[in-house]
Amino acid sequence: MRVLVLGAGIQGVCAALALRQRGHHITLIDRMPDLMLRTSLRNEGKIHLGFVYANDASFQTSALLLRAALKFSPLLDEWLEMQVDWRTMISTPFVYLVARDSMLSAEKLYAHYARLQDDFNEITAAGHDAFYLGNDLRGKMLWQRADPKIDRWFSAKHAADCIETVELALDREKFRTLLRARLASFPEIETRFGHSIETLERTAQGFRVQGTRADGTPWHASAETVVNCLWDGRLVFDQQLGIAPACAFVMRLKYRVVGELAPAFAGLPSFTMVLGRYGDIVVYPNAPSYFSWYPACMRGWSQTIAPPVEWDAACVGNAPREISEHVARETLAAFDEIVPGIKSSRVGLVDAGVIYSRGETDIDDYASALHRRYEIGFSAHDGYYSVDTGKFTCAPFFAEQLALQMG
Repeated sequence: MRVLVLGAGIQGVCAALALRQRGHHITLIDRMPDLMLRTSLRNEGKIHLGFVYANDASFQTSALLLRAALKFSPLLDEWLEMQVDWRTMISTPFVYLVARDSMLSAEKLYAHYARLQDDFNEITAAGHDAFYLGNDLRGKMLWQRADPKIDRWFSAKHAADCIETVELALDREKFRTLLRARLASFPEIETRFGHSIETLERTAQGFRVQGTRADGTPWHASAETVVNCLWDGRLVFDQQLGIAPACAFVMRLKYRVVGELAPAFAGLPSFTMVLGRYGDIVVYPNAPSYFSWYPACMRGWSQTIAPPVEWDAACVGNAPREISEHVARETLAAFDEIVPGIKSSRVGLVDAGVIYSRGETDIDDYASALHRRYEIGFSAHDGYYSVDTGKFTCAPFFAEQLALQMG
């Protein structure tokens, strides 16, 4: 079967790889000049084990993310037909800091983490593998109270407790470089980068997609099946086929700051502060660090079917200088309260990505749907598949499910 995959972010690439393995011929289409150049590149790259979603009392979000995380690297090893050296592109393990004004008490967070450990133990007891980015987690604890050597980095004024985990993030630039090289070796996957998608319609034979190339010339493609893996543009093409959003949604423009830690911070672990409007620092052994402080970095909110056009510059790495400088300054100042002295870090890059998620209110609302990410995945519409990835972590998991359904 010939399949058009719209969008060459993490989900589109995984869908193409999974469908290729099952014998299909894929055309992978994206407006950018290469794969994974927008939100898939500009997020923290965390492969979530479920710690962040402690405010989902149903536990369904954490259960989904845990299972997706344990599938992430094994599926990609299989589809890429190689044993990926994941350890060359991973961050240091994450520490979770419990904020003194956390939305959930430390006791409730510990109860959630204990439930996560129990769920993990049940998965492995049932005989399932537990390979996670080059690490075999069978028989291991996913979390524990922090060693004092780690705890010493953080200000007791803001952090009530400190928890070590085995959770990791991926260096997205190294990861996408690997994916690009492997895709080029698979003739069954045709890539059409620099191809903007403008219209999608059903035909007697399947579907026809039309648009323009980077040089302005028109292009078109037809196939029996279309898999829409676009991120902030997915709903536009759903709408062209008469498919309305399943529920209320929001798109948020979130900036990131990339920079070099001062030598005094050698040994600082990656960390996420919970639970509320806080942020993360992701530390890589051989790459710049990632900083995101939610109050400073969340710079846009929209409930339109497509994000505002004025967001686009930041999403391709051309953020307005005034905004970039403000975001960097406010982000480092906020983290300096938590890790004293860290504002001396040297900023190298400030840009942004769009977060699409179901919900209507922000994360400081206890009842916000942003705390629940389990109602995601793909929907099927007579040869047309629309994939709501939800989280970077879930892309291989959903690609496998999609390929199994398509046969």
